[in-house]
Amino acid sequence: MSATNADGTENVVFLHPAATEPSPTAQYLDQSVDIEAIPIPIARFPGLMGIVPEQETVCLGRTALLKEIAPEPAPVVERKDRVRYYIAGTLKEAELKNQTLRERRLKKGQSTVGKQRSGAHIDTLGPAFLLDDDGDVFAREVGLRALGAAAVIYSSYSFGFVKEGASEPSRGGRVVLLLNRAVSVLEYGPIWDAINHLLDGGFDEHGRSSALCYGRHARRNDQAPFQRLIIDGAALDADALLELGKSLRPARGGGAPKQPGNAIRKGALIEVLERATLMGKVRASDDYGEWIAGAAAFKRAFPGNTEAAFQCFDAWSACSTKYPGSRVAPRRGGHPCHILTGAEGRFIGGSSSRERRCRSDLAKRCRADTAKYTRC
Repeated sequence: MSATNADGTENVVFLHPAATEPSPTAQYLDQSVDIEAIPIPIARFPGLMGIVPEQETVCLGRTALLKEIAPEPAPVVERKDRVRYYIAGTLKEAELKNQTLRERRLKKGQSTVGKQRSGAHIDTLGPAFLLDDDGDVFAREVGLRALGAAAVIYSSYSFGFVKEGASEPSRGGRVVLLLNRAVSVLEYGPIWDAINHLLDGGFDEHGRSSALCYGRHARRNDQAPFQRLIIDGAALDADALLELGKSLRPARGGGAPKQPGNAIRKGALIEVLERATLMGKVRASDDYGEWIAGAAAFKRAFPGNTEAAFQCFDAWSACSTKYPGSRVAPRRGGHPCHILTGAEGRFIGGSSSRERRCRSDLAKRCRADTAKYTRC
């Protein structure tokens, strides 16, 4: 901007945009990592029951990783036990734990030191980080985008089919994230806790085991449904996650988890509000499942600050054509805002059968109550 003086000279004033403070989750991201160039080691096993790796390789970047573990379209594999499984890391030579494998080698006069699928044979894990979700895995999209992490969501082998003992088709699958470095077995558990915490919980807790394998993107026949979603973003900072995860560990013995800070500065809130609005314009919250997941995601972004969480949730909801106005959105009762106030929020991320039933009941009440307000 310029202004003319009386003598005809000009004063030039340079306007700079006001500095914005980082979002609450920015500390867990490493924007410097090129996710298409980072080396990603994986070990592949021939099937669910396979204990000896059939291949160990290094994928250069996320695209190469997806060609191996989550190809599109999902290949047809008629039998589930033939689906390939992966450990995202490296294996090391150690005494074999499997008795059958040991006896077979001893009969042949071979060494009983080798590689197999067990915690004792894990050398490093990452930078690829996989998680299982037996609920609606694609409802994770809102939380992942709010976190700002590069991610991939892909459907499981049972996706779209009713599992034994269930009444509705499975919506489960896997989430793939990227760390900025490989991690040790000792670091893996706290980092799993941190990621589960940031994404509002609910992942299969068997995933805390460093030796857990994850199935490839596959379908049982060419008519079976499948889905894969790629989300742009940044790698996660392993050191920051490790620090967060360690702060959560005492809570596993009882009591409420520690929250890493409930206060939020005005500048940070404004930035997140802008991101929520932008996200709503790109992908409006018209889908009920995404709308519910969004409430939980914003609650996790602002732990202990219900008002900030509600403001962001309301800004995102306002981008929908079904939005009736925040004045009719109740903050109590069977409604997503109930999640924000925390009264039943623990059921959103629960992984036990009881918590899943409670989560299902809450969803039903949400549908009934929200219908009264013409939201969906």
